[in-house]
Amino acid sequence: MYDLLCWLLFGLVIGAIVALEIWLSRRPSALPGLVMPVVALVVTVPMVVEMLLDMPAGAGADHVSVRSAVVPVLLALFTIVLFLIYAICRRAGRAARQVDKMNIQDL
Repeated sequence: MYDLLCWLLFGLVIGAIVALEIWLSRRPSALPGLVMPVVALVVTVPMVVEMLLDMPAGAGADHVSVRSAVVPVLLALFTIVLFLIYAICRRAGRAARQVDKMNIQDL
């Protein structure tokens, strides 16, 4: 039961972060939507670099523990997802503004 509640809380937190990113990305200014992806990138890059530097030279995947490899990879995927959300929301907002400009010119 405790595990289920932990996973539910984890899902709610991730959902809230994604919803906040969508809301920030739809703002007229571009900067608020970039805050979370940049923070995620700043956190992820050192973890990935540390993981790569801890591997001995010429070592294969057998020298990296699963736990130490999964966390940076998941953070990198989450960073990519945040940047994709930002790009998609900004593109949709740009298209909507262009339609508004065309409608104004039609008047």
